[in-house]
Amino acid sequence: MASALQIREQIAAFLLNEQSLRSLVEWLTRNIWAANSKDTDARQLAGEVELVVAEYSARHIDQRELRKQLYDLLPNVTVGHSAVSNISMTSHTPLIVFAMGSHPRPSVLTA
Repeated sequence: MASALQIREQIAAFLLNEQSLRSLVEWLTRNIWAANSKDTDARQLAGEVELVVAEYSARHIDQRELRKQLYDLLPNVTVGHSAVSNISMTSHTPLIVFAMGSHPRPSVLTA
């Protein structure tokens, strides 16, 4: 059974174009719905992802809205100077850093 953090990592991989939407959905199917789990946070998050994907598949939302709604499922991000100082990025490489916080929105940094 995947944790909520692992689900968010898979969402981030999709948002960073490291995997397709199909791969994200297949991963969720293998790691969430097939498992009998008591992790309600992970199941709730997976359900929210499934709902967004269903809206996209039914053409109720476009790809931009799909990506926005998935982005909104990521946690708040706290980035300190030391956390960023050792990271090498190209000018077009986004960086998503996860941290648990009180706000449900992450930050995406670009170099």
